[in-house]
Parts: sequence; C-alpha cells; structure tokens
Amino acid sequence: MISIDETQINLIKNKFGNKVKEINLDKHDRLYITIDEDTVKELAEYVHNELGFKHANFCMGTDLDDKIEVSWYLGNPDFKTILVIRTFADREKPEVPSLRYLWSGMEWHERETFEMLGVIFKDHGDLRKLILPDLWDGYPLRNDYVYQKPSYRKPEDELMS
Repeated sequence: MISIDETQINLIKNKFGNKVKEINLDKHDRLYITIDEDTVKELAEYVHNELGFKHANFCMGTDLDDKIEVSWYLGNPDFKTILVIRTFADREKPEVPSLRYLWSGMEWHERETFEMLGVIFKDHGDLRKLILPDLWDGYPLRNDYVYQKPSYRKPEDELMS
C-alpha cells in the first residue's frame, strides 16, 4: 500500500485553487484538506469519483468555542493515506452538507455529530437521536454544556402527582 503523493495533492490544488484554505499531509499519513462549507460536496464528489476514496471511516465534530469544526475521514484501498475533508460551521447555527449520499456509512456518524454537537447535516434525511434519550436537552460535547441529571419518569407517574 502506498501513500498519497504530491501528484494527487497537486491535482486537488489545481482543481480547487483558492477554495482550498489549507492542505496538509501529517506524519501519520493523514491528508487534511480544509475548505469552506459551500465547497464540501464538490470536493467530496471529486475525491470519491476521481481519486477513489470510497470508504467512509467516520465523521466527527469539535467545539472550538467560536465555531464548530466538522471533519469526514475517508479511505481508499490503494492508499494507506486517510483523506480528511475539514470545514468550519457557525457555532450558533452549525449547518454543513451531508455526505451520506456518497458514503452511506456516514449516516450514523453524522447523526452522532448532530446529536452531540448540534450540527445540522443538510439533506441527510434522517437526523434523529442515536444514543441519548429523546428528552435529552442540549449538546453534551459542546464546551459550554452543563450537565443536569435528567429526571426519568413514567407517564403514569404524572397522573399520581
């Protein structure tokens, strides 16, 4: 298995030009491509269709206090390099495109990121809670989240009070 090289990196740079905010191959063989939210789908389709990154590893989000970072980690069986599409969303209304239409394996990862950080994945089609109870309030992975022990009561308990 080989690492992605300057040839593929230059293909991305040439195709997307100044739409690429940052591109960095780290020592762990992860290629981070940082772009604006409005270029996510275009880049995703390119790396999927032209560069063969057909495996969805995972999607994650990080609260950076002033914005939310969203990253999709992708694999190609021909490369040991993991390609990471990274963008930033407004913290008050975090919305990014869903990549579920290209990688069905992203469905649950995007749902978890929605549930834990409040990121809306546009056109996902099934953004509902995955882990937490339906009545859970707030986003536990946000830096300003304050845990409050939930009160679990059965519907019949309400009749007794």
